[in-house]
Amino acid sequence: MKHFMMIGLLFVLLVNMTGCQQSSLTNKVHPADVREAVWDQLTDEKRHHIKGTWRDASVKKVVFQKSMGSITDKSFIGKEVYMIDYPANDSLLLGDVGVFADVKSFKIIGYGYRD
Repeated sequence: MKHFMMIGLLFVLLVNMTGCQQSSLTNKVHPADVREAVWDQLTDEKRHHIKGTWRDASVKKVVFQKSMGSITDKSFIGKEVYMIDYPANDSLLLGDVGVFADVKSFKIIGYGYRD
């Protein structure tokens, strides 16, 4: 009887540990990966306006609103996306170059407005 209880307890522990490992792996996102993935998708024209490289960008998750920029897929309005902010190479009046990306695929979905 103790043998069956021990096997059952071991099984429960293994299932629990496996579930915890999977959830912690799916929540890991490294901002550098997003910055670099988006940088690789930028055209030369867009890169011309950026001071530095992908390493100089900042990234944060935001809930996209229509007033934030122009996106190709309107289904992202009201959803959480990455906003990657690259320092601008041109006039300070224009502001930085903001790029929006899908949180799952890191694919560019649009650009922030510049003044």
